[in-house]
Amino acid sequence: MRKGRGGLYRRENGVLAFRYKDSNGKWREWYTGETDREKAKDKKTIFLSDLKEGTLPTKKPDWAVSPATTLWVEQHAVHLNSNKAQRNEQSLLRQLIKRLGTTKLKSITLDNLKNYQRDSRKEVGERTVNLELQILVSVLKEANLWTPLSKHYQRLREP
Repeated sequence: MRKGRGGLYRRENGVLAFRYKDSNGKWREWYTGETDREKAKDKKTIFLSDLKEGTLPTKKPDWAVSPATTLWVEQHAVHLNSNKAQRNEQSLLRQLIKRLGTTKLKSITLDNLKNYQRDSRKEVGERTVNLELQILVSVLKEANLWTPLSKHYQRLREP
């Protein structure tokens, strides 16, 4: 009996890849980035699980914080009841962009968030820091980047 290869096949430089159907039913190919078959099988399993749950990364991880958060605030303004609330959110956004504007979303780490809290706390109160970071958290959730950070992130305690 022939041993199965788990649907994996070699591509250039020996990297293993596999084919899958996307949400539109179109066949696509995904490179695992691995040359070891066992590691590639693990990555394939995780990828297909994420595909099934709809938690695959989007194109937003390549965006910088500035355009991603600006777009989110513009879209979120529809849900705010007053012009004052919209102005407040714009102000929070300006502070967030000042500190993290050029950083790519996919490179945001827990250390970035903790350093942001520490540095911002010197100038403003805990509530303001939490509201500023909540904008970033919302964008990270939309980009499917929040889950690994959420396990360890703690908002500042508000008096």
